[in-house]
Amino acid sequence: MWCAMATPPPGFSTPRMRTSRPPCLVLLDLNLPKKNGEAVLKHLRGSANCRHALVLIVTSSDAIHERKALALLGVSGYFHKPTEYAEFMKLGPVVEKLLAA
Repeated sequence: MWCAMATPPPGFSTPRMRTSRPPCLVLLDLNLPKKNGEAVLKHLRGSANCRHALVLIVTSSDAIHERKALALLGVSGYFHKPTEYAEFMKLGPVVEKLLAA
């Protein structure tokens, strides 16, 4: 499967984040510097172009209430962001599995 990668510029605004094709997968960090990740997720789910995209949450948070709130917004997966590089690389197989489904 071929996928293109698009990354927003620093300090982006979600309404300005436009793509010519709907994304098949969005990796979303909940702790964004300028905007709450949950707000970005709500924007994605409200967007005709992105509402059906798979969304994998990447975060350092272990808060159960956060996971429950995100589940209601239709996330496809939740990946705890580790501090070690080798552990972070385990995200690759998770992404492959989501894209193959």
